[in-house]
Amino acid sequence: MTRLWILPVAVCGLFWGAVFVSPVDSAPMPVVRRPKVEIVFVVDTTGSMSLIEPMKTSLHHLFNLILSARPTPELRVGLVAFKDRDTPGNKEQYLLKPFDLRDHLDEVYAEFKTYSATGGGDTPEAVNEALDHALNKLSWSKDRRAIRMMFLIGDAAPHMDYPDDVKYPVTCARAAQLGIAIHTIQAGNDQECEQHFRNIARLAKGEYLRVDSSGGFRKWNTEYDAKLRELSQQLLRTAMAYDVGTLRTQGMKQVELLNGLPSDVLAYRAAIVCKTKRFFPLDFLDALYAGRLRLNDLKEEQLPEALRQTAADKRVEQVEKLLGQRQQLLEAIEELDRKRVAQVIKQMEANPNGLEAQVFLTFRKQAAAQLKYVDD
Repeated sequence: MTRLWILPVAVCGLFWGAVFVSPVDSAPMPVVRRPKVEIVFVVDTTGSMSLIEPMKTSLHHLFNLILSARPTPELRVGLVAFKDRDTPGNKEQYLLKPFDLRDHLDEVYAEFKTYSATGGGDTPEAVNEALDHALNKLSWSKDRRAIRMMFLIGDAAPHMDYPDDVKYPVTCARAAQLGIAIHTIQAGNDQECEQHFRNIARLAKGEYLRVDSSGGFRKWNTEYDAKLRELSQQLLRTAMAYDVGTLRTQGMKQVELLNGLPSDVLAYRAAIVCKTKRFFPLDFLDALYAGRLRLNDLKEEQLPEALRQTAADKRVEQVEKLLGQRQQLLEAIEELDRKRVAQVIKQMEANPNGLEAQVFLTFRKQAAAQLKYVDD
C-alpha cells in the first residue's frame, strides 16, 4: 500500500520577496541539480481521432502533475502531429506538423490547440515518418541523465508499404540506443494497430497502453478546486505587461490569452507558475526578479499602465505592495495545489484507464529513479 509523499512546501515568497533586498555577504547556497525531463507527443490527427479535443483541455493539468515531483524537474515538451500522404480523392492538410521541444508550456498548449481531427481516408497512417522526425529532427538534449520519452498516440497502424520512409524498427532501435523510450497509446481496438503499437513499445523499451476511442478522459474533482480557481483569477490580476511598441503589445496579448483560458486550465497554469517561477514573457514583476530590469531604469512610457497612473514618489511602494500580493497568492496556491495533487494521484491510481492517467502514471514509472511522487 502506497501513501502520498509529503514534503514541506517550498515558499514562493522567497522567490518574489528577494527583489528589493540588498545583497549581503553570505555563504553561497548549494546548487541543486533539477532533473531534466523531455517529452514529445506524437499524435495522429486524422478524422477518427476524437480524443484530440478533450486532450487540449488536459495539457496544463498533465504538465502540472509532472512538475509536482520532488525535486521539481526542468520540463521541455515537443509535438509531432501527423496524418498521411494524399490518397486518390483526398488531399491532406499536412503529412507532419512538428513543434520543437521547449520549456514555454503556453506555447506548447497554443500549438496543440491548432490541431483538428481531419483527413485520413485509409486505415494506415504516417506513423513511420512521424517517429523518425520526432527522434531525429527535434532538439533532444545530449544529457544521458535526462528523462526522455515519446508518447505515440493513435488508432491506426503505420504504412509499411511506402518504399521511401524509415521504418519504425530502425527508429526504435536508435531510440533505445539513445535512451529515449517510446510509449504507445492505442485509441480503440484495431487489431493491426495493436500489433504494431505493441512492437514499437517493445523495440523502444516503452509501454503499450490502450484507451477507448474518446480517450477516456474524466474530471479529477477535489475539495480544493473552487478555491484554486478563485486564487488563479486573483493572480491573473497581478499581471502587468511592460516595455514599448510591439513588445508591450505582445505582452498585452499574452494577458488577453490568459484571460480567455477556461477557469480550470487557468488554475492548473497558476500552479505551474509556482513551480517554474515564471508568469509570462514581458511580465513586469517577473522581469524585476530575474534582474532583466530595475524600476528606476524604465522610462515613463515603458512602465506598465497601472504604474504610470501612480505618482512617481509612490511607485516603489506600489511595486512592493504588488509583489507582496503576488507572494501571498503564490504561497496559497502552492499549498492548496500540493494537497490537490495528492488527491488526484490517488484517484488516478484507482482509475488508471484514461489517456491522462496513462500518460502520467507511465511517466512516473519511468522517472522513478530521479523523481518522487509517493513514498513506498
